[in-house]
Amino acid sequence: MRLRRTKEKVRMNKSVVEVIYRLNTGKHVEADLLTEAFDAILHFTNGELRRFGDVQLGIILSGLMAQGPTADQVEALLRPSFNIDRFKPLSHHIPLPQGKRLVAAIGSGKKGHKTINISTPSCIVASSLGAFIAKPVWGSTSSLTGSADLLYGLGAKIDIGLPAMSKVVQKVGFGAFSIVKSIPNFERVYRGKFFAPTPLSFGLAALSCSVKYDSILYGISHPNVKLSLEVLRRFGITDAMVVSSTDDDLHYMDEVGIYGKSRMIGVQNGKMGNLHELDPFKELRLSHRYTNIDIGEKNSAEENIQCVVDILSGHGEAAMEDIVCLNASVLLGAAGLVPRENVRKGYLLSKQAIRRSLPLKKLVEFIKATGGSERSLDRYAH
Repeated sequence: MRLRRTKEKVRMNKSVVEVIYRLNTGKHVEADLLTEAFDAILHFTNGELRRFGDVQLGIILSGLMAQGPTADQVEALLRPSFNIDRFKPLSHHIPLPQGKRLVAAIGSGKKGHKTINISTPSCIVASSLGAFIAKPVWGSTSSLTGSADLLYGLGAKIDIGLPAMSKVVQKVGFGAFSIVKSIPNFERVYRGKFFAPTPLSFGLAALSCSVKYDSILYGISHPNVKLSLEVLRRFGITDAMVVSSTDDDLHYMDEVGIYGKSRMIGVQNGKMGNLHELDPFKELRLSHRYTNIDIGEKNSAEENIQCVVDILSGHGEAAMEDIVCLNASVLLGAAGLVPRENVRKGYLLSKQAIRRSLPLKKLVEFIKATGGSERSLDRYAH
């Protein structure tokens, strides 16, 4: 009898019912109402209530995506997502040498095409050329090897805590910061339930970092990069580049691509730029036109890790090396080490770094600095 009364109470939550009703009748949902409903769903803890809340979570997030979310609505979802953990995004400052900028890099996940890990080796390449990089990481939900999975597999320790990892950044120029530790309560509600972009994809990963960065490269698996940038600006981010790429205008990746078109929009010193479409074949002067198959995910986590080690050591496949170097170039621009508009210059510098084995050396430095073991890396080294 108690369970029946509890279910009845959940069904009668007025804000949740009203949001779902409006979505199902094609009506607009105001931000305040959405925040109230989402906050109620996030606080369901009992097992039966949680399962019921998961259904409501799916209806609301999918319904908003079908309508096309606004910046007000995305912000209305993100604020209670952080409040449930009393989390303050970008609140931890890491002192760096004068003139140096801390650059973050992360993608929304939920790609239309599953690929090898691109963002983490791009960060390591950029760091090997003098950039200071903060990498928010989490395990994969829709592919075999997320950034956390990759670094663990290579022998690094990324659960050493915020103060210790901050010192790693200062010493090595690269650090990995766990998103799960920043928002554990929200993670338990949201993680692993969605395999396509949701309204939260427009800002959640970029903002779920405790570290205050000077600039961010944020990739989303959705064409509306302008909406994502507007969301980031609402949380005080004044320097960012939001990117997305596709080869068929249907399936999107959360990185700058080496095939098809990449949509890019940025803000610098608080001033928003224009939307730019990058044609990698022309701008990088590639000798070969790639497809998504050329950077596709392998059959096992071990094979994916091997691909990354091969790239960093100069033995990677051409397409995989090229996409890592292209994304490293954008990071170098954000760090002020190359002109932002000259992606070819940063791309060529990144390729030169790989030929000199600088990224592999940087990876070894990082593993040692975290107190990890090189034995895992030795399994993949040539």
